[in-house]
Amino acid sequence: MAAKALVLQGGGIRGVYTAGVLDVLLDEGISFDAVYGTSAGSLNGMDFVSQDRGRTYQIYMKYMRSTRFVSITNWLFKGSLFDFDYLFNQVAKKIPFHEEEFQKSQTEFTAVATCLEEGKAAYFSKSSCRDIYAAVAASSSLPRVTPKPVEIGGKHFLDGGPTDPIPYERAASDGYSKIVVVLTRPLGFRKREDGKPTKGTSKVKKMYRDYPAFWKAYADWDAVYNQEMDVVEASGKEGKCLLIAPSRSIDLSLTKRGKKRLNEVYHLGIEDAKTILPALRGYLSSGK
Repeated sequence: MAAKALVLQGGGIRGVYTAGVLDVLLDEGISFDAVYGTSAGSLNGMDFVSQDRGRTYQIYMKYMRSTRFVSITNWLFKGSLFDFDYLFNQVAKKIPFHEEEFQKSQTEFTAVATCLEEGKAAYFSKSSCRDIYAAVAASSSLPRVTPKPVEIGGKHFLDGGPTDPIPYERAASDGYSKIVVVLTRPLGFRKREDGKPTKGTSKVKKMYRDYPAFWKAYADWDAVYNQEMDVVEASGKEGKCLLIAPSRSIDLSLTKRGKKRLNEVYHLGIEDAKTILPALRGYLSSGK
C-alpha cells in the first residue's frame, strides 16, 4: 500500500480552519503514515497525531484572546508575543493533550522551523528530536513578534514559514506517494509578486542583525511561498497530491480574532472537508 502523508500549511490564526478539517478526518477514521506541519500547522499536527479531536479548536476559542497566551507582557518578559510554555504546560492541564498517544503513535510527525544561523529549513521529527515540543514552539514562533528565538542543540530557530511554508516537496522526497495538503488560503492566492523584499524585512534585519542568513531568507519569503504554491497546485492538477483549501477567503489576524469569526472559519474547515471526503477517500485508496 502506498505510504501516505498529511502536509499542513501554517497561517497563524487561520490554523483554526485546519482544525476543522482535521476534526473531520479524525471523525472519519482517516489516518496517515506521516504528518508534516509548518508553524500553526505543527500545532494542529500534534493534536491530530495524538487524536485529540476538538482540542485545537478549544484552544483557539478559549485562549487566542487570553493575555496569558498572547500579550505585549509576554513580549517584554518572555521574548515572544506568544507564551508557549503556558500553552504546553498550563493549557495542557485544562485541555488535556494525550502525550502518551502522541509518542506511541506509529504516525511520524515532523515540525518545520527555520535555522537562523543557516537561513534554511530544519525538519524535526518525533522519532529523532529529543524535545519535539521545543521544535513545535520554534516552528510557531513568528518573526517580528518573537525577538528571542528558540534554542535547540546550540542553534537558534523560528517559524518555518520563510523557508518551507508548505512542506509538500519534503514529504515527496521522503518517499510518500499519497500526499494530502491542507492549505489556509484559497487556491490561486499568491503573495505580492513585484520582486521586492517581503514586507517587514527591514524590521527583521534590525531584530536579528546577528543572523544575516535568516533575514536574507525572510526577504525572499513571498517568492518562496509563491513558488511552493505553484508546485502544489500543479501537483494537485496532475493527481500527485490532493489539496484541501478554503472555499472562500479567510479574514483573520491578530487584530481580528473574535470568537464568532474564529468559529465561522473552523466550521468552514468542517464544511470543506466533508465536501471533499469522497474525492479524498478515492485518492487515498487508489493504486496510482
